[in-house]
Amino acid sequence: MDDDTIEEAEKKPLTSPDGRTFWFPGEGGAPIGEKNKRENTTFRGRLGAILTSAHLYYCIIIFLLVGLYIRDLTAFSRWHSRLSTPPTPSEDLPPLCGASPEEARALGCVFDVYVNGWLPAACYDKAVAEMSESNDTDLFPAAGGRTTYPIYWDEEFTKRATLEDVEAAAFANGEDGFNVRFHIAYDYHRAHCLHLWRLTASAAERLVRGERAVGVYYKAASPEHAWHCSKIIIEGDGRDPNKKDRITPGVGRCVGLDDAWNEMYDWAGRRKQH
Repeated sequence: MDDDTIEEAEKKPLTSPDGRTFWFPGEGGAPIGEKNKRENTTFRGRLGAILTSAHLYYCIIIFLLVGLYIRDLTAFSRWHSRLSTPPTPSEDLPPLCGASPEEARALGCVFDVYVNGWLPAACYDKAVAEMSESNDTDLFPAAGGRTTYPIYWDEEFTKRATLEDVEAAAFANGEDGFNVRFHIAYDYHRAHCLHLWRLTASAAERLVRGERAVGVYYKAASPEHAWHCSKIIIEGDGRDPNKKDRITPGVGRCVGLDDAWNEMYDWAGRRKQH
């Protein structure tokens, strides 16, 4: 028998009585079939150990949490950017609340004493405003009441102004103007900050209850303004009792806190025309 015949014979498979076939690599070699079977068994065992390992599930949970954190951080960044930037006045649109107190009321705007401005119906919170302006709550008179803080035309507090004067002057100032200023006790500033925080809490509560189309005065949703108000509150009663403040009434703007509001209202709280 020549070498080629011997080589071919060595390549023939061996069949066991139960039908299994084994290939021998040559003289002295182990059956390849049995070797592969052992390797497959070992591989399946290792794979099963990996799939049932607690470490694998820990890694999956960590990856999911990181993914959710990145998603929420991105959404928060967009929300913060939108709320931190006040709506910009547009010269192409008529005044948000008209040009006089009469026009403002006809358009549904209301003057909020502690916002110190006219607000569109899209974000005027009647319940909070009436509570802040009431003389019958436990906030009165330290931080409440419609006429708690007298308003003056001059810094010396000699020329009294009326609320009607302030409401009318708001239209001379518009949305960002400082043409007409009034003078008032500095404690009004603290009451203003507390009022805005109540507006924020009210808007958040309404969202939690499932209310849709919730809007709020834009400064009540501004982290920068909240920081400013925090400093006002911290200053507290340690300030000079004779310290005074200046106010510039105007026309406030709204921001929406959900998609439903943004579908109903256009720039700063103007109802969309469908």
